[in-house]
Amino acid sequence: MKLHQVFFIYYAAGACYIASAATSRSKAALVRFILPAGILLNILFLAGRAFSAGIFLPLAIVEEPYILPLCLAVLHELTRRKLSEDNHAPALIPLVALFWCASLFCQRWILPPSAKSDTLFCFLFFLTETAAHACFFAAAWFAARHIWRDDAGKLYHSIAVWGFVLFSASQISGAIWCYLGWSAPFMWSNRHLQTAAVWVLYANYIHLRFIEGWSHRKKAWLLMAGATIVLTFAIWGLLVELTMHRVGG
Repeated sequence: MKLHQVFFIYYAAGACYIASAATSRSKAALVRFILPAGILLNILFLAGRAFSAGIFLPLAIVEEPYILPLCLAVLHELTRRKLSEDNHAPALIPLVALFWCASLFCQRWILPPSAKSDTLFCFLFFLTETAAHACFFAAAWFAARHIWRDDAGKLYHSIAVWGFVLFSASQISGAIWCYLGWSAPFMWSNRHLQTAAVWVLYANYIHLRFIEGWSHRKKAWLLMAGATIVLTFAIWGLLVELTMHRVGG
């Protein structure tokens, strides 16, 4: 299938995400079928996108704008029982629909492969980084609800910790990829400095438990600020990619 044809699958996935967000409160049982359908369609889209150029391009699977809604939807399914217990069942679904809508404004074509990206560590870097970003955004989403509703739920903290674990894994795989491609595990580039800043930020957040005076509310505000920084860096990266040659059109 051509890339423009594959996108019809992505539109169907988005329709499921939006329908889930629209019916999450009134028909929660229906969401249990619609959202998994959206997840499946999103996976099929990513697979089709990877094969749309005539050869298999694995990096087409892990481009953040198109895999981030999938990661958030999977995160919702993994935490659904806990969300239901805390009466937050529909909370994460609007975030899924929001990022899906935002992805429609991103580049559709595919970054071509290169000798430096021909390694499993490159794929793992982008996969774990996007999964970590999904956790950071979800943690900030629940942190905002914590502030707004003034409840005592700590789900945002658990999700942020898992995000830090995944982000640490991305830094390890990224350092290996960087060493294989550029003969150095770290380079003083904007991209590397940004990821290092994000890692230090969330590492500091995790250790706030040892500092007196940091209430759950203050931690929630910090998570919201952290997600804003992550989103700003992600948008900056997408703007840089606009200057790169792409294939598939």
